[in-house]
Amino acid sequence: MPYGGKSYHLIFKKPPLVSRLHPVCPVLSRGRLYVLIIPTSPKQQDLLRDGRYALQAFPQPKPDSAEFYLTGRAELIEDTRLRRAVLNDAKHKAHESESLFELKVGRVMHTTWEGWGTAELRPLHSKWHSPKG
Repeated sequence: MPYGGKSYHLIFKKPPLVSRLHPVCPVLSRGRLYVLIIPTSPKQQDLLRDGRYALQAFPQPKPDSAEFYLTGRAELIEDTRLRRAVLNDAKHKAHESESLFELKVGRVMHTTWEGWGTAELRPLHSKWHSPKG
């Protein structure tokens, strides 16, 4: 079952105009968002090459479900104490050999749905942009 009952995916743009989609298990730790990545994974190479990401969580098929979409830059974290804290906070099976990236958030869109199960179904979007750009 996906982490938190939702499916999370990182999306990367690769030249020329090719996107790659990677499933991930995000970790909330110390008020920040992280991902742990197996060192041999193409995900790690994508994050190290450019750092830009988009993270989307899809809603569950039920009336009170919501989805969100984040964009920003990922930063490799090498601090061993922080890494230990994130590993302890992970809700999925994580391994100490995985590389730690902080997902710096630049933009957020949260979507809820009104009129679930009717012909009037419509999305309601809330958006946020980081004051840093």
